[in-house]
Order: sequence, then structure tokens, then C-alpha cells
Amino acid sequence: MRKNDNDTWRLYAPFGLNDLLGLIVRPNKVQIIKEIYEKKVLRWKTNWPDLNVIPWN
Repeated sequence: MRKNDNDTWRLYAPFGLNDLLGLIVRPNKVQIIKEIYEKKVLRWKTNWPDLNVIPWN
């Protein structure tokens, strides 16, 4: 989300909002490695236990 110059908000979601609204987490293998992803997932699950985590493999 970004705030426009006229104080309105604009939502950019080039891949849609389905994963966000469905509490789905997917690995982005281009940006991080498996160990980092799994560490982040463990932390996120403590805050949001209903997350649906897609495994790395």
C-alpha cells in the first residue's frame, strides 16, 4: 500500500490478495534460502497460528 499525494491510499497487488487473505505463506526461493524461510515461519506461527505454510520443497 502506498499513500498518494492527495492523502488517499493505493493498493498494489500484482499477484492478487488470495494468499494474504487466506493466510498462506509461500517461500520465495529467489530472495532467501531455506534456513531463513523456516526460521521466519517459526516466528510468524507464534503470532499467527492459523497460517497455512507452504513447505520449501
